[in-house]
Amino acid sequence: MKGLILGHKKNGVQVMDKNGFFHFVRGFTDSPVGSEIEIPEEAEEGSKYTRPFGFRQMVLVGFAAACICVICFLVGRWSGGSNEVAYYIEFDGIADFELAFNDRGVVVSAGPLFGEGAGAEAGEGAEALDFGQFEGHGHEAIGMALQLSKEDPHIAYRNGPDARRNGETKFVEVTVIARDDDQALSIRIDIGQYLYDPEGEVEIDAEYCGWAKRDAAMEMGVSAGKLVLAEQVRECELHPGMSLEDIAALPIGELYEEIHSVRVAAAA
Repeated sequence: MKGLILGHKKNGVQVMDKNGFFHFVRGFTDSPVGSEIEIPEEAEEGSKYTRPFGFRQMVLVGFAAACICVICFLVGRWSGGSNEVAYYIEFDGIADFELAFNDRGVVVSAGPLFGEGAGAEAGEGAEALDFGQFEGHGHEAIGMALQLSKEDPHIAYRNGPDARRNGETKFVEVTVIARDDDQALSIRIDIGQYLYDPEGEVEIDAEYCGWAKRDAAMEMGVSAGKLVLAEQVRECELHPGMSLEDIAALPIGELYEEIHSVRVAAAA
């Protein structure tokens, strides 16, 4: 039978079993209060105390229970963390969906950007995805999501719809969304190892932003990554006279192609 250590004595410990009986068990003096130990048979057959709990025993039992609760809480935090969302990683091009991570980098939820039943505007492929496959995974879920780009018929192509027939590179925009830009950039750097395709079939662009940008993008009905690209295109004056909303309505592959050309020219 097992019991909880309630206190230490000179040569042993006082233990309470599951039936509320007390036992003196020799040894275990190095074990902390609240630890669970196996009660030897000789202790079970020997000194059992059936007297009601006194104040001291109640304090000891309460302390032991509190220790157990704290240990369970810490183990839970260490193993998976809470379900509170600390940051999002968004995919535009693979059916437009996002993964929500807790502060320990574990996926706590996943789903389409614009809700169930959003149809073509959210990326039709989102309706067919099993989002449950991502939950409980760490950052390796990013690699799992990118792998879908090789199978999803709704993924964006560079240079518009004709690119599909011409066999051009598939394109995915990955955006890290955290409480502020600094945190998002830090996470963006941490996940860098997952943002590539070894076979070179998919080109991946990665951006980052704070939650305010995500809120603004959702109001416009676009992904946060697409809004970030649209703002960059507008700043470069590639579509003079067009509003930000009109620029954001362009295909994401086209927006990336335009800003990518600017980046290449600036680096030359």
